Amino acid sequence: MWEYRKVYCFENGQSYNGYSEAAKSLGLNNQCVYKCCIGDQIQTKGFHFCYEDERDIYEMRISRREKPIIAIHLKSGRSVHYSSVKEAVQELDISPNTLYSILSKRVKKPRIGYSFKYAVQ
Repeated sequence: MWEYRKVYCFENGQSYNGYSEAAKSLGLNNQCVYKCCIGDQIQTKGFHFCYEDERDIYEMRISRREKPIIAIHLKSGRSVHYSSVKEAVQELDISPNTLYSILSKRVKKPRIGYSFKYAVQ
């Protein structure tokens, strides 16, 4: 017999017996809930999902987005503090992937004119 992987919804704190059950219960598209669970999509209609057994990993990813960061202008050396990655991305008009690549040191010489680091709390 096929076993469904439990799916967790952060907005209502409920676990479901698979993405189809979650989608049906909340009036969402099955594929969208599935894509959230595998990481291809962040949310669907304001709902965030992950597989129940990966909840701690997902929560870690979310907390990383909430960390304050510092942007350092490479030419002037001036630093700007942002309350989150989201704020920096919107303010500087760059992609989150670019910013995370710089934060994780995968990009040694950023071409966007800024270097970034997490602020120490």
